[in-house]
Amino acid sequence: MNELSVAILQNALTAKAITRADVIAFENKILQHPAHLKAKDFTVRHHFGYGVYMRELHIPNDMIVVGRIHKYPCLAMLSKGKMELLVDGGIKVITAPANPTFSPAGIKRIGRALEDTIFITAHATFKTDVEEIERDLFCDSEQEYQEFLTAMAQPCLQ
Repeated sequence: MNELSVAILQNALTAKAITRADVIAFENKILQHPAHLKAKDFTVRHHFGYGVYMRELHIPNDMIVVGRIHKYPCLAMLSKGKMELLVDGGIKVITAPANPTFSPAGIKRIGRALEDTIFITAHATFKTDVEEIERDLFCDSEQEYQEFLTAMAQPCLQ
């Protein structure tokens, strides 16, 4: 049984919701493992439409992935495969094709592919430079996200 399955079982038995802090702690454990993969090790396809950026992530079977914190709401969908995915504080098994679901700002997902999977997120932007889009849409740490929220709460000077 892998660590994600153990965490799911423990949370199910205690009826404890999985928090972003739990996901970050789990991610830190993964990052300490010498064989962990980085985002660049996965196939990612980028699609652009008028005001829309779609990120298509190909996840091999039995891989655990931890996403970055999203600054803004987006849509998420599974177009191929099956995975255990953190949804509303609990783990659910999602099977493709799955309809797009609303993903709120501040979300940091964790999931495990139960078979080869394609996970897609759709974001509102007119930009087409992927590095710029990623800086605009995602945070790499809780501290960065809190700084973003603080900056957003500041009144604009006119």
